[in-house]
Amino acid sequence: DVNCGAIVKLFLFLGGGQLNITIRCILIEIFCTSSSKERPTLGGTRIKTRKRNIAAPLDPAAFADAVVQIYLDNAGDLELIAKSIESSDLNFSRYGDTFFEASFVVFTGGRTQPGTTKSDEGERHPYSVLESEPTRELILPSVIYIQKILRRRPFLIKNLENVMRRFLQSLELFEENERKKLAIFTALAFSQKLSGLPPETVFQPMLKDNLVGKGLVLSFITDFFKEYLIDNSLDDLISILKRGKVEDNLLEFFPSTKRTDESFSEHFTKEGLVALVEYNEKKIFDVKLKEMKSALTTQITEETDMSEVIETVKQRVKDAKLPDVEVVRILWDVIMDAVQWSGKNQQQNANAALRQVKTWAKLLNTFCTNGKLELELIYKVQMQCYEDAKLMKLFPEIVRSLYEQDVLAEDTILHWFRKGTNPKGRCVLANFCEGPGAIRELAGGGRRGGIDADEAVASVQPRDLYPASSIHCHFTAALEYERRKTQRLSIVYDPLSMHPMAALSFPPMRVCCGGGAATHNSTSNNNNLLGNHAFDAAHIRRAAELADRSAGFTSPHPNFGCVIASKTGKVAGEGFLYAQGTKPAEVLAVDAAGDFSRRATAYLNMEPGDCHGDHSAVSALVQAGIERVVIGLRHPLQHLRGNAIRALRSQGLQVDVLGEDLNSKLFEEVRKSCLLVNAPLICRAASRIPFSVLKYAMTLDGKIAASSGHAAWISSRTSRNRVFELRGRSDAVVVGGNTVRRDNPRLTARHGGGHMPTRIVMSQTLDLPEEAHLWDTSDVSTIVATQRGARRHFQKVLASKGIEVVEFDILNPREVMEYFHNRGYLSLLWECGGTLAAAAISSGVIHKAGVVHKLIHSLLLEIPDLSFVESGFVNRDFASATFNVLQVFAFVAPKIIGGKNAPSPVGELGMVEMTQAFDLIDVCYEQVGPDMLVGGFLQPIPDVTPVIPSVDETFEIDPTVTPYESRIISFYKTWDPYGAFSNFSPHQIKMPDDNGDYATWLSVEHYYQAQKFVGVDDPVAQECVENIKSAKSPEEAARIGRSMQRKHPDLVRSDWESVKIEVMYRALKCKFSIYPHLNAMLLSTVGSVLVEASPHDLFWGGGRDGEGLNYLGRLLMQLRSEFLGESPTSG
Repeated sequence: DVNCGAIVKLFLFLGGGQLNITIRCILIEIFCTSSSKERPTLGGTRIKTRKRNIAAPLDPAAFADAVVQIYLDNAGDLELIAKSIESSDLNFSRYGDTFFEASFVVFTGGRTQPGTTKSDEGERHPYSVLESEPTRELILPSVIYIQKILRRRPFLIKNLENVMRRFLQSLELFEENERKKLAIFTALAFSQKLSGLPPETVFQPMLKDNLVGKGLVLSFITDFFKEYLIDNSLDDLISILKRGKVEDNLLEFFPSTKRTDESFSEHFTKEGLVALVEYNEKKIFDVKLKEMKSALTTQITEETDMSEVIETVKQRVKDAKLPDVEVVRILWDVIMDAVQWSGKNQQQNANAALRQVKTWAKLLNTFCTNGKLELELIYKVQMQCYEDAKLMKLFPEIVRSLYEQDVLAEDTILHWFRKGTNPKGRCVLANFCEGPGAIRELAGGGRRGGIDADEAVASVQPRDLYPASSIHCHFTAALEYERRKTQRLSIVYDPLSMHPMAALSFPPMRVCCGGGAATHNSTSNNNNLLGNHAFDAAHIRRAAELADRSAGFTSPHPNFGCVIASKTGKVAGEGFLYAQGTKPAEVLAVDAAGDFSRRATAYLNMEPGDCHGDHSAVSALVQAGIERVVIGLRHPLQHLRGNAIRALRSQGLQVDVLGEDLNSKLFEEVRKSCLLVNAPLICRAASRIPFSVLKYAMTLDGKIAASSGHAAWISSRTSRNRVFELRGRSDAVVVGGNTVRRDNPRLTARHGGGHMPTRIVMSQTLDLPEEAHLWDTSDVSTIVATQRGARRHFQKVLASKGIEVVEFDILNPREVMEYFHNRGYLSLLWECGGTLAAAAISSGVIHKAGVVHKLIHSLLLEIPDLSFVESGFVNRDFASATFNVLQVFAFVAPKIIGGKNAPSPVGELGMVEMTQAFDLIDVCYEQVGPDMLVGGFLQPIPDVTPVIPSVDETFEIDPTVTPYESRIISFYKTWDPYGAFSNFSPHQIKMPDDNGDYATWLSVEHYYQAQKFVGVDDPVAQECVENIKSAKSPEEAARIGRSMQRKHPDLVRSDWESVKIEVMYRALKCKFSIYPHLNAMLLSTVGSVLVEASPHDLFWGGGRDGEGLNYLGRLLMQLRSEFLGESPTSG
């Protein structure tokens, strides 16, 4: 036994020092190990425990009661509760789980019994989520309250995870209403980014077989998706699913009996989650593409037999329902991926690539079945050759090889060179296609869709004229011809001299197409002299040229073009609206420019008009970071004018408008070109009749036919090709009865890739042959306008052939043009004889401002008749500068035929003196083959008087302001202020079929027309349904459905008349339910009468004089009432 005090004194005496420290260590060792036996203790003694080891007993009940009491004391005020909890001395580190159970997360307002949601003993408060309504407004404050608690005590997040996991695994213990509240809370927790709550905490615990099998998980996850997507995008939701490791396993939320893609689409479409369905379908589509590409790669690498490969592709395409365009792209990728690029030099690699193309050309030819797919193949080759340097110069060789193997047609190649829409590298690759030698035109119109039989000229294939060894030279010569022809018709202005100069000369500045930079041939000093205005003018002119490429395809919308350029003037991207329903020009240009759009300048030929219904053009410019926008022309339609400009300026972009913010002689010329590109729309808006053009071909002595009536052919083949182009730019072609009887024309646009216009025949007596080319409606429709009551039996014959017959009380050009204006036609081409031409000129229906640069030069005659301005038909903004302008495309052939009774191009106009004739100004001449084309103007081009809007005008349409002081809201055409109410608006809907499967329809009109034949047990009716569904536009769907109903009334379902109103109502309800902006527009018309202002549809529309039944307007008002009844609950 050692006295402890003595030991301490000894240690203190020793002090420091190395020796003393050693002695102290020895003493400690001796004292500590001197005895290993346990010493006895006296009975009854008490051993004291150190304070740090004292563990207070757990008392969650007391903690929970204390938390509940705080709720009760503050009467449920979350702000006061948070402050009270912050100032309390509660031990949250020990009772974190208890805190959340007693708080809002458990929904109970107090403690619960283990393994259940039943209340346990103890205090409770009535302010829990369980007692509230399942709405985000009442639950969101609870989420924010928890967020505040977690910010001050971050360690509680683990306790929140534990509680969330425990209760999500016990969904079956909650009622349906309680599960919905829990789903809303969970969605808001992620939406508010609740202090790093991990997604796997939510999704993984729910994947228990018993919960999934009962459908509880599917119900919960559906409510979660719907609530989360209110404030967040689909991309945000996908990001959460990825972090939760369930993105690829969404079907696991479904019961095992419903784990199919069809069930997924049906369920979430029914719940209004169309975006999620489309995302899932895209994923499935990508997987199928990947599987097909993998299988095809294996077969091509192993050099499997061609027939076996083709059969494999066909089977996979059929099983996966892959679109033809994607199949062509995959085939090309796989073929080129199989090329061995290990050659010693570039020539060996090139030979290997060409050899691969020739080997598998049959495979490509099997699936390139039409011109559209061939064009897509060229685009694919274009992209690969542009992106891969070793293939850049190989592009013409590949195209030539595909041409020789009958994969590509001549029309397709020329169409790509002339009107190709993919700008990436197009300019560079087109230059590689230019070859030396004589420039000559291709003989014949191509292997597909060449010269028709009525041309009476044999179609000659180029391979018949040139041996295989020289086909490449012929191909490049043809492309050179098309390029030169395009440039010859262009007007390029020298910004220094302000004078037009030939495009084939060397202008000081040449703006390249595609994504490349501008090429400057002038010196740096000249560039400094050009200044910003010269760049602005050049780029606006380029935007107008791009817009003109789509003439005829965008009707009834304007032609839009966009150029993105940097501050130095270099072009970063281009685009134009290719056709109705395609991506806006601004979106295409921004996509092509990529990151170069940041702080760049966008040049637009016209103010965006929101023809897509979603402001996508304005949004693309803003989101891309465009700094400045230069607009050549305000939108000509009154209800759209200025909207996009105000929207862009409100977002901080600098917007300059030619003629307002930018004024000079140079800009006047550029603005004029912008006017001319959309002259049809401007003149149609001014005169309220379609934009009309008169075209004829005559001999040197002014005859359009011989005395016998024979007229084939006055003009040359080159001139006729120009006429095909002109038809492709028009919505319809008008002829008279004499032309049908004598010439039996086809009136088609036979050049490659052209738009097919509707054929209109005006005949007062309907004395027409029963067999004519115009009665063939397999490719394009025909409309016959006649006097009321004319040859009723022949009208039935025409109706049986699918020809639409329209009767007029008084048949004259003015009445006919007003009728087709009401049907939405934008431009018409008159190819009639002298009698009808004189009548059209006299009635003042043929008018236009003219079209420059890439259009055919024309002869413009103007009628000085302003009666239509005085009558009030014209918008006041146009009245000061609008005239009835007659445009005549006069092809003068170097022939003399004579004949006293030979017809002339224009009949009697009542002019008796030469002083009454029209004098032309700005006359220009062009030789078209052996013919001459003369052009000139009589009056200034119509202008759009700019309207400067007040600063308090808003971008959104104000439904309280209408053109007339009336409670009636009329709608008819899709470009009207309320055009979205029309069945023809391009809004997709998803409707269930008889099997309960949901199908996508491009518009309400598609669905309505197809329902006429649904359920009819006849292959013709079933084929008609598929044709309607695949129609590219609502107008085409309506034409197919109406034509079939007239030709085969026995194929229409027997109960159609009794169910068609119900069919229309279901489709309208779907449309206005899935598009929030359409729903808001419909509800904004409360108190107004909706009228479908169709002048010829007396069932769905109101008729010309209000005699129609207006069932479409009635259904919309009924739907509006239904939505208003649901609005208190739907919010």
